[in-house]
Amino acid sequence: MRRPIATKISARTALDEMSPDGAFKRVDAAWRNKISNEPGSMFPPEKDRYHLYVAYACPWAHRTLLTRAIKGLEDVISVTVVMPVWQKTKPDDPNDLHNGWVFADKTSGKVLKNTAGLGGPFPSSYPKNEADPIFNAKTVRDIYEMAGDKDGKYTVPILFDKWSLTIVSNESSEIIQMLNTQFNEYASFPEVNLEPEDLKVAMESVDNWIYPHINNGVYRCGFAKTQKAYDIAIDELSAAFDRVEEILSRQRFIAGDWFTLSDI
Repeated sequence: MRRPIATKISARTALDEMSPDGAFKRVDAAWRNKISNEPGSMFPPEKDRYHLYVAYACPWAHRTLLTRAIKGLEDVISVTVVMPVWQKTKPDDPNDLHNGWVFADKTSGKVLKNTAGLGGPFPSSYPKNEADPIFNAKTVRDIYEMAGDKDGKYTVPILFDKWSLTIVSNESSEIIQMLNTQFNEYASFPEVNLEPEDLKVAMESVDNWIYPHINNGVYRCGFAKTQKAYDIAIDELSAAFDRVEEILSRQRFIAGDWFTLSDI
């Protein structure tokens, strides 16, 4: 069943998530449903039911593609890759200044620049970028609004349910956990477990500092609006890189001797 279109949402991007001291403060993802093989699950694992919206330019989306490939789910979960440059998501509304991800338009023939008018020129479609196959939406924002979003942050990746026409999750760390465990019935490599029981404690330990200082740390550096906020973020990022190098000098992977979701 199609969800109602959301209205009167204050659209924003990560660039708007700032503390008073100019530091980047990421807001948690809003869509946090679970695909589960438990009886009665609203979102049970099914072949050809779920779809990933991703951007190659987004590292959060990149790790969902990695996990999908490592588990052998390419024929189970479909994918659409958005264009690499942001555009205005409501170009006909001069009062709406939001810029975000857009889908390829193979018919427009337009040449694009980024939203600052720089770069490119970019063709309106690349070989790996496709139109939206579900709604023929023009933007990722359209997908959120069609699902009744009330958060206003139109990010990728999106794990979408094609049957109920709604978003399951836009939290990449939880999407990769679902891909790792919930689709083994359909996976080409069900024996691959990226979160082995004997490494869960070690994984949690490294995740606790990798996320704030590296994954999110690069955003804290890039989006900092004051020198003080930048200095704090870059010092923590550099120290975390040194910590990773020290760990990987004595063991093959970040949490031990097995490749895990923490490496991804």
